[in-house]
Amino acid sequence: MPFGPGYGAPAWFFRRALSPLLGPEQTPPEAERMRLCRRAGARGRVMKYLIMEDFVGRPVPFIFPDRVTHTDLREQLPYPRVLAAGYVALVKGGFVCSGADADVGAAARDEDAAIIAAFFAPEAEAGKGSSA
Repeated sequence: MPFGPGYGAPAWFFRRALSPLLGPEQTPPEAERMRLCRRAGARGRVMKYLIMEDFVGRPVPFIFPDRVTHTDLREQLPYPRVLAAGYVALVKGGFVCSGADADVGAAARDEDAAIIAAFFAPEAEAGKGSSA
């Protein structure tokens, strides 16, 4: 007896069941976005992000709307290397990053939320850890 979408089980069941086996780069982007939306508590509060390496090796985050693809934004930026890509949401006063984009060859990392938060910190706080 066949088993799969169209044979009694909904398609979302198989996407959810197989996503740990497929890995983050093959998880459907909309599923990742919805997972973050549920954590953020509202449908429209999730955006995409790229973290690029600037010319001196520092990470530079770019946050942009969902309708722009990671590839489209990547093509517009002058920086040489993509460090991370995914979705970002503001959840209970902190950033949460998740997901990946196979086209730019990058995924969300554990340190991405801290990098993004540092760019929103006031200048005095952002410079505390530097020796400049």
